[in-house]
Amino acid sequence: MMSGAKQKDNRILYFDVLRIIACAAVIVLHVSAQKIDQVAVGSYEWTVFNFFDSLVRWAVPVFVMLSGALFLAPEKRIDTRTLYTKNILRLAVAFVFWSACYAFTDYMEGLRLRTVALNFVSGAAHLWFLYMIAGLYMVVPLLRKLTGSEKHTSYFLALWLVFSVLFPTAKGFVSMVDERIVGWIDVVYNEIGLKLVCGYTGYYVLGHVLHRRELTKKQRAAVYALGVFGAVMTVVLTYAISKQRGYLDPTFYDAMTLFVFLEAVAVFVFFKYQTPQFTNVTVRRILFTGSECVFGIYLMHMLFIRYARTIFRMNTLSINPLLSVPLISGGVFVCSFAVSWVLNRIPVVKKYIV
Repeated sequence: MMSGAKQKDNRILYFDVLRIIACAAVIVLHVSAQKIDQVAVGSYEWTVFNFFDSLVRWAVPVFVMLSGALFLAPEKRIDTRTLYTKNILRLAVAFVFWSACYAFTDYMEGLRLRTVALNFVSGAAHLWFLYMIAGLYMVVPLLRKLTGSEKHTSYFLALWLVFSVLFPTAKGFVSMVDERIVGWIDVVYNEIGLKLVCGYTGYYVLGHVLHRRELTKKQRAAVYALGVFGAVMTVVLTYAISKQRGYLDPTFYDAMTLFVFLEAVAVFVFFKYQTPQFTNVTVRRILFTGSECVFGIYLMHMLFIRYARTIFRMNTLSINPLLSVPLISGGVFVCSFAVSWVLNRIPVVKKYIV
């Protein structure tokens, strides 16, 4: 069943809100991770960075869930040709352009040409998302067949939850006891080889299911409670395993762990049901403008994080991190939004670059 949070122009309001919130969360994630490797595990600074980082780990899964909710909608007509000539082509052009921008920045900062070339192919740290989402677009025709059957969808998500979420989470716990056992688990996991139900494909399908299925108030309350639990556990477990290792261990930061999964589901469900039914045209227009600028903000925000460090000599250790993380994140978001807004006014650039 469809959610009622819909505008008269057929835009789904909570999608716009989630895009903006998730984009801001990605920026907080990257800002808080900036110096976490350079401070002692368990120190005040490290604890603050871990706190912020843990609380926004849902961002990428939510982006994927939004895409799945849109592209797997049965009423949306999608053909394979359009997927490649429009959606995937746009990702490819955007990747080449922005990867070239980041590679040029690397070159200007003194990196060797060979390293710059390799960085161009792999993309800056956040551009992996374009590779991943392009892969999901490629299997959309298959996933639409899958989601046409509620029974098959449930079976797929059950397998995904076990082998792509619970399995890695259990492995993380085991590694804290005896890392040698992890190797034995990997042997069994690799021999089973259920690649079909692993990775972000599960979040893609889950977004479709959560968007169309209505939850009771009790179910929603349980989802929110589990989301808070997931966030707390991400903070605590990352601290525990990192303290044990003596360095940051991001095992429980991974999107394919139970606690980040719980965070992501809670955030998606919360905004589905709690986004106000704005009737004011100006408010809707503001949300739409912010939403249409999100792709550009995501692509360029790492440049502004670099500029804050290299030009303004500002990083998360410059002042108290409780202040520096939100201040730098806010500044990066505003600057990225401003440039994205301008670029979105240029038709060709809007179509392929942002």
